[in-house]
Amino acid sequence: MAVKDAAKDEDDDNEVSAEPTPPLPTPATPPPSPTQEHIPSSPQAQTAQP
Repeated sequence: MAVKDAAKDEDDDNEVSAEPTPPLPTPATPPPSPTQEHIPSSPQAQTAQP
């Protein structure tokens, strides 16, 4: 019975975690755009340093 209770609790946790999970990745999607620009800038900056 305790195992069934734990499984139900995990299911509830999963549902709650699934809700806040989408909003987290959503804001993380925009950063990749500026990050890609930073990637080319990184190699250029490293080349300009030496």
